[in-house]
Amino acid sequence: MADATRISLVSYAGAATGLGTFLFSLAEALPQAAGAEDWEVTVLLPAIDFHGTPTSWPEHLRHPRLRPILEGDASGGGGSEVFRDWIETMLVRHPADLAYFPNPYVAACPRLAVPMVATFHDFNHKRFESWSPDMRRRIDTNLPDWLEACAVPVVSSDFILSELAAYAPGAAGRARVVPLGIPAAPRQGTAAEWEAFAASRGVPPSYLLTVGWLSPHKNQAVLLEAVALLRDAGSSLKVVLVGPNSPQLASMAEAHDPYSRHMIHLADRLGLEHGRDFVGLGHVSDVELEMLYARAAALVMPTLYEAGSFPVREAMRMGCPVICSDVPPLREDLRRVGGDVALTFDPLSPGDLAAAAHQLEDDRAATETRAARARAGVEVAFNWEATAAGYVRAFTAAMDASKVEGVA
Repeated sequence: MADATRISLVSYAGAATGLGTFLFSLAEALPQAAGAEDWEVTVLLPAIDFHGTPTSWPEHLRHPRLRPILEGDASGGGGSEVFRDWIETMLVRHPADLAYFPNPYVAACPRLAVPMVATFHDFNHKRFESWSPDMRRRIDTNLPDWLEACAVPVVSSDFILSELAAYAPGAAGRARVVPLGIPAAPRQGTAAEWEAFAASRGVPPSYLLTVGWLSPHKNQAVLLEAVALLRDAGSSLKVVLVGPNSPQLASMAEAHDPYSRHMIHLADRLGLEHGRDFVGLGHVSDVELEMLYARAAALVMPTLYEAGSFPVREAMRMGCPVICSDVPPLREDLRRVGGDVALTFDPLSPGDLAAAAHQLEDDRAATETRAARARAGVEVAFNWEATAAGYVRAFTAAMDASKVEGVA
């Protein structure tokens, strides 16, 4: 394709956890989007990611104008300049007309002669200690250069646009809001698969589910306090936590993260036991997560700060009732879906969360109505075709701007 426009999606961090979900979904949708018919999309990933794990490419992800390239080793605790060197080397080996970065935070900004676009997912490091002090300093050092270099910064919600305006008002004027779609639904697990999974992992029969890395801004501790109140009121609801570090809750000997240790101390004070009142499952497969959504009393998203929530959207798609914190980004998600589609609570109030759980159990008809309304609206509000269209507009604007400025 001699006349093809070369678009490179570049991730020095590989494709682990939610970053991979985002990157693969965008890579699948982009070549099929209107306005991208003459684009050749290349995805540049390290063969070994910064966790030291081999990067893999999804078998189903194939398109004549989509080319994955996995080269190099980003493990070993590489610093900001190491990541920048990998980016620059890859774009010399595999030239592009535009370079897009889904995760600009930790790498030093590359020095490129082509227009750049990046997604600035949130500004968590400004508000919480979820990152180490050293990591927060690195991000604060790197982000201004990224924001200046990107012809079009992208954010995924109006809330994050307001955050960008607070921290970098000059960049906010060039930014575009492109909401993210829901990751593709996996196949449905069978009853036999569920029984085997639940028995082997100790999933209780009646549970509130929460999904995400245990972290101060995710605020999972409020769930422990709420389940203690529910227990005292005679409820049999337990808590199931899914997330990479949730197995640390099994014992203090396993707990390496400060927030995990905080939650264990809290559980001890409340008289809660891992395996009896709550269980941390760690990583689960996509099919296992769908089975958990399908059988949960509700998904609880107690976060204090997000751009938006994949788990909320995934749970809605499965018809799982949702209880989420009453914070601006989640209110924005609920408005997009439309109407009365979830219960909300003050994320600093365990009593408010417990009351929402009681309401969910006491009025099953209203609970089912909300879940059905959410299920009907969520894929209309959040889909990857619309997301890809938004990125096509952002990439086109960046390339047009570079032509005006004489860069390209």
